[in-house]
Amino acid sequence: MKNRGLACALGCALAAGTTAVDAQADVIATSTFDETDEGWRIFFRGDLFVPQHLNTGGNPGGYISGVDQRIGGQRWFWTAPDAFLGDVSAAYGGSLSFDLISLPGEGMPVNDMYLTQQDVLLTRGALTLSFDDPKTPNESWTSYEVILRETAGWKNEQTGLPATEADMRFVLGGLEELMLRGDYRGGNQVNGLDTVVLTPEPATLTLLVLAAALLRRTHTK
Repeated sequence: MKNRGLACALGCALAAGTTAVDAQADVIATSTFDETDEGWRIFFRGDLFVPQHLNTGGNPGGYISGVDQRIGGQRWFWTAPDAFLGDVSAAYGGSLSFDLISLPGEGMPVNDMYLTQQDVLLTRGALTLSFDDPKTPNESWTSYEVILRETAGWKNEQTGLPATEADMRFVLGGLEELMLRGDYRGGNQVNGLDTVVLTPEPATLTLLVLAAALLRRTHTK
């Protein structure tokens, strides 16, 4: 009976743990661009531009597109709508994933002038954190997943030093701007964005904690 009771307790705990994992695994925000641009904009030198929305050709479904020549210059960013901003503290330790594509446009030839710029910018107040991903999008969709933890390689743009845990938690606690790099090369390109997902940290330790608690309870009896 004692073993049966323990098994029942463990089963209940595992069920509760699974529920907790499922609940925490839900995304915080997502944009698939299947029907609209979902409020995303193009940011260049203080100005905002409305991207072109395409119903097909994404990864999968629809996506949004920006053309360098129409925007007026290099090194522009995709800027996120309100759904991705505010208190996103739950994203600490989670991830930001997205898909990019870069197609050659008309006019100026494409070169690699801007390959070393920041790829992701997170801003709250005067503090901006940046992340530089070694991957560069090309003429097929390239998927990115950026871990939202200081150990992933984030930098404090104020100090030029690696970001701290306090930096990350502060910015995610009241995120005012989330920007993804849109332009990766000199020249003229057509750049696309699709499937942006902000995900909290997976609760992978929940079951271990519950199991350890049950074992401690058993040993104390």
